[in-house]
Amino acid sequence: MSDLLIAESPLDSEALLDAYCDRIRKQLDTSVENRARFLESAHFKLTTLLNIARKAADGPLTEELTHLSAQAARELDALRGTNLADAAVALPAPLPTLDLSAVEKPVGNGTASVVHEQAQEYRVVTARPALPPRPAPPPVPSSPRRPLEEVYQDTDTLTEQAEQEGDVFSGTVGLIKLKALMCRQRALQAELAQRDIQHWPLRSLLNYLRRRIDDEHGPGHYLIPLRAELHPAEPWPWNRLADLYESLIEAYNALDWYDAEAAKLTQPERQELLESIASHQTRLWRHLQSWFPRQNDEHQIHFFRDLCGIAEEEDVYLYSLQERCPDDLLDERAEQLPVVLEHLQLDKKNRAKREAAVQQLRALVTNPDFGTRETDPKELAAAVAHCRKQGAPASSVALRALLTPWVALLEECKEKAVQEVAREIQKEADRLAKRAEADLAEPDQALSDDEQTELDEVRNLVRGKRCLFIGGICREESRQRLERELGLAELVWPSTNGTESVYKFEPDIEKSDITITMVRFMRTGWGQARELAVKHNKLFARLPAGYGLRQVVRQLHRQLPREEPATAAK
Repeated sequence: MSDLLIAESPLDSEALLDAYCDRIRKQLDTSVENRARFLESAHFKLTTLLNIARKAADGPLTEELTHLSAQAARELDALRGTNLADAAVALPAPLPTLDLSAVEKPVGNGTASVVHEQAQEYRVVTARPALPPRPAPPPVPSSPRRPLEEVYQDTDTLTEQAEQEGDVFSGTVGLIKLKALMCRQRALQAELAQRDIQHWPLRSLLNYLRRRIDDEHGPGHYLIPLRAELHPAEPWPWNRLADLYESLIEAYNALDWYDAEAAKLTQPERQELLESIASHQTRLWRHLQSWFPRQNDEHQIHFFRDLCGIAEEEDVYLYSLQERCPDDLLDERAEQLPVVLEHLQLDKKNRAKREAAVQQLRALVTNPDFGTRETDPKELAAAVAHCRKQGAPASSVALRALLTPWVALLEECKEKAVQEVAREIQKEADRLAKRAEADLAEPDQALSDDEQTELDEVRNLVRGKRCLFIGGICREESRQRLERELGLAELVWPSTNGTESVYKFEPDIEKSDITITMVRFMRTGWGQARELAVKHNKLFARLPAGYGLRQVVRQLHRQLPREEPATAAK
């Protein structure tokens, strides 16, 4: 009994208090760690069950699991980053003066008393680690200045798309379509804002889209395009966000197909398809983080959680969901989604033959020298015809993805099967031409020793000459850099839309010393450019891909003759 009376209290001395606090902190640290592990496990299990409930169309159970999963996620986020053992202990504020009238008189034998709420109790307060500073967003890529007529025409087209009737915008995919249209509206509005122009039909379109979302999908959806302060005069972030929303629609459709057909696929096939689907989600998330900080998208978040649930259920590791996955790999996997999906949809009996034929075609068009040789059109037509004989349809997504940049090389082929493919891929040419400028921009990096040597040799060949570029959209900064780095007297680069006759440029070819055509931008009829260059005794070269300094120097080094007078590069 006497031992209990003389037991030491943490309040007897500073040393006892420090020892007591250290012990309690260790206990709390262990408790936090155990709780975080439990919540992480619970979140994955609940997300898996939520995914199954959604497939079963069980509304009440889906709502209950959604609430529990979100609750676990919020508590887990609150615990992350907390380390009680390393946290600083904040001193409490001084106790206020106690009002003795608030202290109850002893009851019975006087063994207990209650203090009024004015008395502030001591407690341990953990200082959360400071969040790392948010990195500054990269500079916004510039967009080419377009004629006002084009902007107004795009506004009319966008309005027609938004006013479509029926179930075009129903369901989750329909809501994402409407958000993509809102982003297109903001991009057009930003183009006009750069010129201080207010176009009333365009401004009213945003309100119309918002009302349609409320009418068809209910209120309460957070819509990033409604934030007027975000990029008011910069079209690129909005156009890119619209592209990523449209890609997310493809991912949603692919995931629906996966849910229906997963049992028929092998584990490697499921892994490949899920990686391609996940890459669309991650690209959207990274774009929001870079260009729209502190903005969230409900569909991207739900899609991410669905993929995590599937990964847990399938026991697969999705690298495309990881932060360390490079952007180039994400872009590659995202672009391959239509090809992967089409490959899986083919019957297994003929899949191997068709895939072998497509691989032969891919090897041909990805050759660095492809597009510069005389025999390339015939070889390309033969490879396409072989793919058709193996059962590939004219509308094959795989063929379209490979052949869209090279449609001009198929113009001389009279074979019906090849022409059917050319007609199908021609439908995609305009869209790819608009995106090509952004996709093919080359970053400023120091040249390697070999590249510098090639540049010096090419500069000696072309210095002081007049050069003509045919194809693509002229970017003034690229034109000036090429003119300066190559030592050209003048680089003439008229902007084109791909529909002009090549004979329109014959006077420019005659006045120039070198004619260069951009094969990736060429359309039917531009194959005669080389003939005109030979006719006027001019040097000629082709750029199979890209118009950055590296690509231009590499192709000119390969194609231009080292000694004059040569009239054409074979």
